[in-house]
Amino acid sequence: MEIEWNPYESVGEFKFGSRRSENREIWSEHDTKLYCHARTDGKAPDDSYEDFGIVLIYNKYNRFSAVEVRKPSSVVYNGDDLLSRTWAELVSAFDAVDPDLVVSEKDLVSYKYGIAIFAPEKDENLNVLPTSITLIARDFFSTKIGIPSLERVKSFHIQAGFLEPMDRIGSLTKDFDNHLYQAWRNNRERGILLWNQIPIAFSYSGDLPAIAGTVIRMLKTIWIGRDGSEEFKVICGSFSALWKFRWNDEYILIDSEWEEVEGGYVTALNSTFDSVNQLTVGKHEFLAEWKVVLVQISETLSRCDQLTSEEKKWKEEAGILIRRIPGFGKFYQGSENVVSTITDGRKVVNFSKSRLMIRTGIVIGLILLIVAPVYWVAREQEDPYWLFRDQVFILFAVVALSLPLFYFALRWIRKNE
Repeated sequence: MEIEWNPYESVGEFKFGSRRSENREIWSEHDTKLYCHARTDGKAPDDSYEDFGIVLIYNKYNRFSAVEVRKPSSVVYNGDDLLSRTWAELVSAFDAVDPDLVVSEKDLVSYKYGIAIFAPEKDENLNVLPTSITLIARDFFSTKIGIPSLERVKSFHIQAGFLEPMDRIGSLTKDFDNHLYQAWRNNRERGILLWNQIPIAFSYSGDLPAIAGTVIRMLKTIWIGRDGSEEFKVICGSFSALWKFRWNDEYILIDSEWEEVEGGYVTALNSTFDSVNQLTVGKHEFLAEWKVVLVQISETLSRCDQLTSEEKKWKEEAGILIRRIPGFGKFYQGSENVVSTITDGRKVVNFSKSRLMIRTGIVIGLILLIVAPVYWVAREQEDPYWLFRDQVFILFAVVALSLPLFYFALRWIRKNE
């Protein structure tokens, strides 16, 4: 079967994102057997058509997400049959059009075009033909299905430390560079960055205050730009590294150069084997991992008196990022819920995490709860001016309660919108 490939759009008659039932109907026109291969990760099974050497891969919603093609079928792109081209020719062709081409021990991957070419014997013979070609949908990696999975191969997660509730923090003293140092000076908690599953610890008493400004500037730059590139030097007591970013609307590519890491992980983090020093992660997933740290920085600065101009900028930018970044990282995906469970099993309700419409509705409900009883009592009175003549104190009570309620309600809504 000759398959015409349109990157990230379609493979032959099959459009990425199409339903399994639709594709099976198309296959019913061909005289071939269908084999459903079970998945060990619990996801939906793949549809294999062995007579044609084709395996259609579906996500958990039974949407077409990728296809693996072998002989006797062929993948045609711009008039060329890719399965009939040698490994050397394919590397040369894709390297010329994709500067971010990834070549590993057994295959090559082009994220720009959404293709992985498998040739396990390439090291013995550069003119060997590929064994198979996998063509993927644009959201293939972000949905973490199929092979390879970024959750296993490329990963970035943050495990934040615990911050106890704090009282108001006074003016900055000469012993500290910023209020975060002053607020967390006695905190013994450590957070962990998981870079391709390698743990990098950071302290709250010294490390996070040192890199807070860099982190906020880094996240703001990535969030604002639809695509771009930038380098950030991240230096603190526990680690020192240069992170080189390239990103678009969907993915972030980070090349790293680690100079110092507490615990002796420098060699491992700088390893080019399996590209450990490099990350390719979803843009929104990367931003979400930092959100819990941004919340900690923002809440701490909110309790500080007389912030410096730089700290005011941190607080403002962190607040904007918190409101704009949807959801939290892998370990905190329930943190945005109104009702959450703390470590001792108790339920905690925080209405500030509800939607603006819901918060507004709660405020209106409270106001009606105060005004409605007065209205119903007034309906039973024959004299329309009874409130002014006989129960003036009720009027003052309503006004005295309503004005502060409106004031604090508006502040609450604006703060959390």
